[in-house]
Amino acid sequence: MPGCCAFGCTNRCSKGFKLYRFPTDPQRRKLWEVKISRVGWKASNSSRLCEVHFDRHQFESGRADQKRKLKNSAVPTIFCHRSILKTRKSPKKRQTEVTNNLNKHTSHLKDHSYASNPSQRSSSEDSASTEDEETATPSTPKLQVQLQTQMKQIKKFRDALRKTRKRYRAIVKAKTKQNAKFSRIFAKDQLESLSRVNMKGLKWSSYTVKKALQLRFACGSSGYKLLLQQHYPLPSERTLQRRMESVLFERGILREVFDYMQLKVKEMKEEERFCCITLDEMSLTSKYEFDPSSGDILGNVTGPRHSGNADHALVFMLGGITSRWKQTVAYHFTSSSTDGSVFHNIVLDIIQRASNIGLHVVAVTNDMGSANRAM
Repeated sequence: MPGCCAFGCTNRCSKGFKLYRFPTDPQRRKLWEVKISRVGWKASNSSRLCEVHFDRHQFESGRADQKRKLKNSAVPTIFCHRSILKTRKSPKKRQTEVTNNLNKHTSHLKDHSYASNPSQRSSSEDSASTEDEETATPSTPKLQVQLQTQMKQIKKFRDALRKTRKRYRAIVKAKTKQNAKFSRIFAKDQLESLSRVNMKGLKWSSYTVKKALQLRFACGSSGYKLLLQQHYPLPSERTLQRRMESVLFERGILREVFDYMQLKVKEMKEEERFCCITLDEMSLTSKYEFDPSSGDILGNVTGPRHSGNADHALVFMLGGITSRWKQTVAYHFTSSSTDGSVFHNIVLDIIQRASNIGLHVVAVTNDMGSANRAM
């Protein structure tokens, strides 16, 4: 936006000042350029002059739309490069003789005051009257009514703002208390899932997965699915399965399985902790295969003090006696010529680990094969 072209003036429309175009009449346009007093400068069609360079007599008065419109004969007269008369300070107190002489001369000058320049007297009187008029604030009944209306609206808005702030503080306080109560039950990621439309893209924490596994072990697959159907903030069964895929399932005793079983045992009653060890052997096709998950070659015997090609697999399981549950806790690849006595220490190790997590092994069952009898 253009600014004022007067020397030393930085007023613009963006600062709230009204700008006026230069007259199209060449004579009046030249007069404005002379008043501006910028050497070698001529106004263009985009040149503007702000309202502060016109005195109040240059504007049309009594307009119904209250707009500040210049008269056709308006001329700018107020510029910062014009000299401003400084008010003369009162003289210091002098000696008595000098004061008397001045009084005599002053009285003589008063007698001839009729000869003073009339234009100077009128200009000083006009300036004084102008200051009085600009200082005074017009007071009309219409303006008073408008002012009272605006004040009432301001008071109304302030009251509404105060009530809104009060409600906002109450809501924040209630939400803080609510979050504190929820945090006792749900983790941070569970609270985030409650505010979502779906669980897509939500990363569950290890703490939440561990708690979900406890619920899954305690209430079973059907009970856990019922919780999900009722929109409890829990990971899906597939998510739990993906997390369980990272559990090591190498040949021998499955140590990490005992860690997860401990979560389930904590939810069991005392009579549900009685269990037995079951040994089950199955025949396999003797061959070698590559396991991409571990990078190992499978097909050899893994039992202690044995080697050769494996054609059987021996599985060790724990199962409940008073309740229905079972879990594979160890396995080995064996052959038909395996000596079963080498698995004696494995069974003792399983009994000890089961006891450490709170289970009570009361029996060992097998199919009474030759290797199992030797054990």
